[in-house]
Amino acid sequence: MFSLGVLEELWFHVTSVVGWRRLLLIEITIESALIGTFTLLIWALAFAEGTPHDLKQKFLICLTSVRLSTDSVFGWREGPVSSALETLLLVGSSWLHWLLLNVTSAVIVSRALKPQR
Repeated sequence: MFSLGVLEELWFHVTSVVGWRRLLLIEITIESALIGTFTLLIWALAFAEGTPHDLKQKFLICLTSVRLSTDSVFGWREGPVSSALETLLLVGSSWLHWLLLNVTSAVIVSRALKPQR
């Protein structure tokens, strides 16, 4: 079971003990796992729903998570409309990505301000 003490220990390690290279590797690994997991979930959902299930397309959608970003980055083209469940998965992916970025930013700021205390 997670307790506040475990979270405090984890915070201490990522802000004081873990080196920058390892910290960046951890962040990149978590981000890649997040993108890969949601890509596979969305691809499996499309397969189960009987809709077009091109893995590359699902990966590109998951990378950007927002239809406008997808259109501007990969060039506008008409594509299949996302189902409600696919949209829900993309929202979950976006929220977890946002949470990861906030925690990573807090760690970076904490480490940057440490010498000034």
